[in-house]
Amino acid sequence: MPLTAFDLGTILSTGGSTTVAFAANVPPGAFIYLWAFEKTTAGAFAGITTDSAGNSYSNVNAENPNSVAANGVGKSYYSFNVSPLFNGSILVPKSTLSTAMAIGGMYVLGVASSADPYETNSFNTASGNNNNPKVLSGANFRFQVPGEFVVANSYWVPDTGDTFSQSGGLPWASPPTTFISTAVGIGMAGGWASNLSIAATLYNPFLNNTRPWVTWIQGFYPGGDVGHDSTTLYAIGNY
Repeated sequence: MPLTAFDLGTILSTGGSTTVAFAANVPPGAFIYLWAFEKTTAGAFAGITTDSAGNSYSNVNAENPNSVAANGVGKSYYSFNVSPLFNGSILVPKSTLSTAMAIGGMYVLGVASSADPYETNSFNTASGNNNNPKVLSGANFRFQVPGEFVVANSYWVPDTGDTFSQSGGLPWASPPTTFISTAVGIGMAGGWASNLSIAATLYNPFLNNTRPWVTWIQGFYPGGDVGHDSTTLYAIGNY
């Protein structure tokens, strides 16, 4: 099945709860990917992300823009081969009660579903303080197989008039969608694509101003990949 991503939207919580409920409708067997930016100095993850269908979520990364705790912390999570969510909710914990946190999400069809699809060698992260929040894939700068679901996330501390320009190279597309709130100091964006080969992939977006940022990239094995998936996803209707 070709990889297809569906946007679940973005929400902003400005305090009052240690858990943010993210509404979602997701078909059975899909792959869910979430990203968040919390304006906290606590860093890292807090608690366990769950949902109303009982799916479990794995943490990918949590990191501060320009490695400065006061800038807040970007986070990402995933769940594979999920039970369906019909008018459901994903419960994402916050590190600090009173802080603002933005959360975005998507579900994807065509990712391997019979075993954890996370391709650990593909992950890499970078941070800095300029207008080019780029990162090169993988500790070994390569992927294991072509056709993986590749997703990159950028987080930065924005100011008035900020814009985000998508990377060239692969046919990067949203989601992740661009979300900018200068009121709470949250900027986050990204893109997804399917890698054409196992060669290194550069995610190379631009901001229109110099800002503190962090960006990471990772891949997930495609459905039908020998050794990582023994099932075939079936066609489903609209949700």
